[in-house]
Amino acid sequence: MQLVNSKTRVKRKPTNVTVRADLLLIAREDNINLSGMLEGCLIDYGKKKREKEWLEKNNKAIGDINDFVEEYGLLSDERRLF
Repeated sequence: MQLVNSKTRVKRKPTNVTVRADLLLIAREDNINLSGMLEGCLIDYGKKKREKEWLEKNNKAIGDINDFVEEYGLLSDERRLF
């Protein structure tokens, strides 16, 4: 499942969530929007999951490029001014 851009309006769906009583008390004391907090955490989780999957999928190509650069250098090495 792909997440949409945060600026895109997305339909929200009501759901029930069970939370530890002590954590709910803290959230209420600090006026935390639980829906917003959960949504933000799920967005972060999705980003990290997709990043991990991308790195796993592209690990061999990244290693091959690193090996090439180590053996031959960067293609721009002759043009560097520093």
